[in-house]
Amino acid sequence: MIVTKHGRPKNVVLSYAEYQRLKTRDRRVVRLEDWTDAEIAALAASEMVPVFEDLNAGLAACRT
Repeated sequence: MIVTKHGRPKNVVLSYAEYQRLKTRDRRVVRLEDWTDAEIAALAASEMVPVFEDLNAGLAACRT
């Protein structure tokens, strides 16, 4: 549920389980040093889904 103020979204109400899931996700830290070469290669080869095609140019720039 979204709570609005003056017609603009201000807060959300969600289940405690969903809140816990989101909080756990926030605290997960991944260090690049811990990645395998295959994981790094997969990340480097990744592309955005078609709806975000304009962001592929940014990915391509990072690869060079």
